[in-house]
Amino acid sequence: MVRHRARAADALTAVAAGLDNGVIRPVVGDEMPLREAAAAHRKILEPGTRGKLILTTD
Repeated sequence: MVRHRARAADALTAVAAGLDNGVIRPVVGDEMPLREAAAAHRKILEPGTRGKLILTTD
């Protein structure tokens, strides 16, 4: 169990470093308010949807 946590922590550290240095560049397809989470979920299931959908707070 401890080994799995260490591996997960290492993976998270690597992802954070990749985001910080620009090696990982997520594609944001759309942003929607959190209050429209149900509609956002339906939207990401539509054919042809690309990128990540970001839920924003007001």
